[in-house]
Amino acid sequence: MYFFADNKSNRAEFIRIPPDASVTKVKELMHAKWCKERPSLVISVTGGAKAYNMKPRLLRAFRRGLLKVTSSTGAWIITGGMNTGIMKLVGEIVQIYPSRCRPIHLIGISTWGCIAGVQQLDGHGENVSYHKPASEGKGVAPLEPNHTEFIFIDDGSDRKYGREISFRARLEKAISGDFFASLSKVAPKMTRPSLTPTPTSRPEPSDPIPVVLLVVEGGPNTVRTVHEAVVENSIPAVFLEGTGRCCDLFAKAFNLYNEYRQEFGLTKENPQSNIPATLRRFEELKNKLREALKQELCAISGAGDGSDDGRSKKASKTPATAGEAEKRKVDTTDYFELVYECIHTQPNFLNIISLNSRSSVEPDIDLAILEALLKATSGSDSRKTNDQRKYEQFRLALEWNRVDIVKKKIMTHDRDWDTLKDLFEIALNRNQTEFVKLFLDHDFSLTDLFRNHDKFLLLYQNSMKEPHHSLPESNNPLQSIYQQVIQPLIGDFFKIDVASRSPISSSHTRVNMDNDDDARSCCSRSLASPNNATGALNDFAGSSPLESNSNYYLDIDKELFLWSVIEDKREFTLLFWSRGKNKICAALIATLIYRKRASKDKDNSYEQIADEFENLAVQILDEFYQVNSHTCIKALIRLIPAYGNVTWLQLAAEADAKKFISQRAVQEVLNNIWYGYIRQQESERKIIFSTFMLWYSGCLQYQDELVKTYNQKNIKDDSNRKSNLSQRTSPTKTLFATEKGTDGTQMRLMHDIEDRNTAPVHFVAVGCCEQFLRAPYVKYLYNLYLHVVFLLLFSYVLLCDFFPLYEFQTDVCGSTNDPEKQDGNNNSPSVKNDEAKTNITVPYGFHKHDRPAFTEYILFLWVTTLLCEELRQLFSFEAHSVRKKITAYFEVFWNKLDFLAIMLFYVGFIFRFIPFTECFCAARIVLSVDLSLWFIRLLDIFAAIKRLGPKLVMIGEMVHDLKFYMLMLIVFILGFGVSAYSLIHGANKFTWHLPRDIIHLAYWEIFGELSSLSKFENNYRATGYTIFVLLIIYMAIVSIVLVNLLIAMFSNTFDRLHNDTDRIWKFQRYSLVCEYLSRPAIPPPFILLAHLWRFVLYISAHCTKSQWFKAKYNQHKNRTKYQIKLDEKSAANIEIVEDQLGDEVYYNYVKTVRKSPEEHELDEERVQTPQDKMFSKMGTLEDRVRIISSQQAHVLEYLDCIIDGFKMIAGDCIRVPERRRLDPDESCSIYNSSN
Repeated sequence: MYFFADNKSNRAEFIRIPPDASVTKVKELMHAKWCKERPSLVISVTGGAKAYNMKPRLLRAFRRGLLKVTSSTGAWIITGGMNTGIMKLVGEIVQIYPSRCRPIHLIGISTWGCIAGVQQLDGHGENVSYHKPASEGKGVAPLEPNHTEFIFIDDGSDRKYGREISFRARLEKAISGDFFASLSKVAPKMTRPSLTPTPTSRPEPSDPIPVVLLVVEGGPNTVRTVHEAVVENSIPAVFLEGTGRCCDLFAKAFNLYNEYRQEFGLTKENPQSNIPATLRRFEELKNKLREALKQELCAISGAGDGSDDGRSKKASKTPATAGEAEKRKVDTTDYFELVYECIHTQPNFLNIISLNSRSSVEPDIDLAILEALLKATSGSDSRKTNDQRKYEQFRLALEWNRVDIVKKKIMTHDRDWDTLKDLFEIALNRNQTEFVKLFLDHDFSLTDLFRNHDKFLLLYQNSMKEPHHSLPESNNPLQSIYQQVIQPLIGDFFKIDVASRSPISSSHTRVNMDNDDDARSCCSRSLASPNNATGALNDFAGSSPLESNSNYYLDIDKELFLWSVIEDKREFTLLFWSRGKNKICAALIATLIYRKRASKDKDNSYEQIADEFENLAVQILDEFYQVNSHTCIKALIRLIPAYGNVTWLQLAAEADAKKFISQRAVQEVLNNIWYGYIRQQESERKIIFSTFMLWYSGCLQYQDELVKTYNQKNIKDDSNRKSNLSQRTSPTKTLFATEKGTDGTQMRLMHDIEDRNTAPVHFVAVGCCEQFLRAPYVKYLYNLYLHVVFLLLFSYVLLCDFFPLYEFQTDVCGSTNDPEKQDGNNNSPSVKNDEAKTNITVPYGFHKHDRPAFTEYILFLWVTTLLCEELRQLFSFEAHSVRKKITAYFEVFWNKLDFLAIMLFYVGFIFRFIPFTECFCAARIVLSVDLSLWFIRLLDIFAAIKRLGPKLVMIGEMVHDLKFYMLMLIVFILGFGVSAYSLIHGANKFTWHLPRDIIHLAYWEIFGELSSLSKFENNYRATGYTIFVLLIIYMAIVSIVLVNLLIAMFSNTFDRLHNDTDRIWKFQRYSLVCEYLSRPAIPPPFILLAHLWRFVLYISAHCTKSQWFKAKYNQHKNRTKYQIKLDEKSAANIEIVEDQLGDEVYYNYVKTVRKSPEEHELDEERVQTPQDKMFSKMGTLEDRVRIISSQQAHVLEYLDCIIDGFKMIAGDCIRVPERRRLDPDESCSIYNSSN
């Protein structure tokens, strides 16, 4: 390795080898040490070695093309390595415009004796620094400083160019190998499944690599180089016409050859024909071509002055001797024969790019280079079929990641896509989205490809980023993927057995009442499954497996979508999302997984893609709601078997999709849940009054359906249609019925509810009370009332009814010592006369009682019922293990607070029975803190109030800000407090009260209590002045800087959340609705009766064979399920509308938002010179003149036809004046002559 002094950022590695070194070992070294990533293309640049000034516009085209082809293919570039001519130009391009996609390997192959300052490199296994010599002698040149690797050929010669040519040709031949012949060996019908790590999906470094020769200008040696590459090594060459000399010679010869061949009537099929007549015509063509190229050949043959890049002639097979070097001035090589042999024998290997400076369009050099390889592939073997050629060309384009070439040059017919199955797998594994999309646009059959489920297992294994996700072989690979990969990311409410198989028949759409356990609650934030309430809807009770897999089909688009989301293939995620069904559900699943990944990896990019998918789901939902609001509400709570019987609400809550939850459709569903069967038009005052006067609940208006269903043939046709409420005549129990109408099956929840508009107000039905009490809003009110009573009872116990059970000799708990209060307390009428003689020094609150007060027992029973309710909530979480249930339970802040408050109460209650005065004091302290927590718990109830709910979030965020603020504040408090206390009080005996005194001295100063000032205001000594200065600094920082900083932090938090108040409240309200939906109808402390009844039903259902108990238990458990399972036809109608709206949203999304980042990176800002602008305008004018001329000719032809028609009708009566047809050129010449 050595370093360039001119380019210190570049370090180049080099080897020094003899000219007869093994090219195979050098190739292995390059792959193993230098360029570990296998390229898909090698570009060998050759041409003029002298100073070459390319025109700015052509230079820009050359630069853009070279950079684009290297960035898209990862190509190596091989040059002569010297800092002259085209080699210098290529190095400067790499330096000024480095590739942002992948590093460019620029390899120089040079002669050791021709390097200026070669002595600097003469070291074995050492790092050296190379400096460009101040003066260069004849026959030497410095190294180009931007090359990344060098191969120096040392044959012992000095100042003799071209000694590396033979080795360079052999190396390029070794890299290319028998490339075009090797491609033909891979027939489309003999492909291997590339989902496994095979050479088909990932080529080995030893595989042949296509090599292309890029020729810029050049002299006689370049002609020899082209002849050797094209004729002998079968390497295609690309000539930049317009750069001069060699390129212009080949361009003119190639064009004239094709022109003359048509003139002589020679075909392309058999240029090597031995027919005498054909040979004679070819000989005439050759002579005519030689005569036409006489001037260019003279220029080339007279240019043998070493002005090439060092690639010497191949005419002599032996190295040049000293005598031959003297005779090089007279060049007797017939360059026409070399050129003609290339054109005549290998025309498919020659490609011309015209760099016409007057053209308004810049040439695509990168496209020309890639097309050269495609052209060489198509003509490399005449025995290949057309399908084989298409296959080989498609494979090359796949290696280069150039889908534009496939569209324009290769796959021009639909029938060409029949034999490319393994190439689709390669594109899928390599994350080449455009190629996969191209396959799918041409109706590529994914069903045939993934007919075997093992393909999906291999797909996951090959793309797994985390090694611990090892997927074992299984009889059901898809179920293993769901169980080990997908379900942990989505949640345990995702049903594996349902998602792994999608039904295709309608025989399993009826409700199975025996399997109600499998129904999933839509209102579980994490994994929760609430237990109790009739104000809910559940038309799905379970999914029993089918007896035969033939009734199921595999949704390939869904499986590939889940794979792309889990493996973070974002472009694929959007592609397969657009192709699949259930777009809202799929978008919410993507939102959920990406948000979890963003939280785990702390990567904001995941959060952005999650927001994108949430916005897509919101747009579809909003459009759906506008089309048909009632059907949209049904769709929100319907179970989706394809995704494991989840609902949109479940996924939105789990994904923290606040924007989705805040939509009108979701809020309407939440209102239905919140009010139960009570009509939402009822006044809240009536509902609140009914909670106190339960008989009045019969006067309220009720609805008989939570989700209104309509007989409809088309969802879109009757979005505003209203249907009459059907009359119910069944008993008071809930029934799950299947009504079959003319258009299909609809699931309805039926009750025996009268029409409240016609029922007399004085009639109170028993069913009305049940419906009223089970409405979550009514549960909320009763829980609020009883919680306030609980707080009042708890406060009364601590303030007035909490006495010790043993004697107290003194007030060890530190209560007030005010004698007046003591006397007042002792004179209280609650003290018995026989206790008046007790010691007056014992306060009233420490008088001994024989047993706890009755209110304490009530309080204990009340907290016990709260504990039972928390245990019910804990075990109602749907998780596969108790550990997951506990984890999900403690993810909710209010559950943590409830657990802490209950535990503190029991700790305090136990302490009060221990016969030690300190334990009684500890009991009072613990219960006092516990009462504070129960008061804080009241804040959660405020979430139902729109004006107060978001304030809870603000309080939480401000407390989070306060944690970091307190860290800074403590530093200044201790800094001032310790210093000031030591100066005021000096040294003191250590006690644990010392930290309190220090904080007491410094903390209250913030609020204006300057107690420390009075302690040193008369102290005019050094200590007094020191404290005075410290106090000034402390107050300036704390009272001004830190306090204002805290205000600014709080203001920022308030402003940030206040702008999103509505969305926050709606999401909070969702959690509140779900919580009270799951609660029993009876509030604490009477909730114990509901728990006992549930326990009896559970024991009876599992320990007896009575079907009545089982039905009652399932009915009791599923009252809180707010889900429906639609029949096949209704679900299909919803999916059709959802897909149509999703396609429209996707189209608008792609059209307005998505951009191609790769094209954006490669699109450089073009700065046009005045000359370029002039040429562009001239080209535009020429196009317009051409169009006008064409239109004029068409108009005159139409006029001739019209006149001819008139003549046929009127005969010779029509007289036509003589006229001339002028084309634009003639009109311009007439106009100029007139001027």
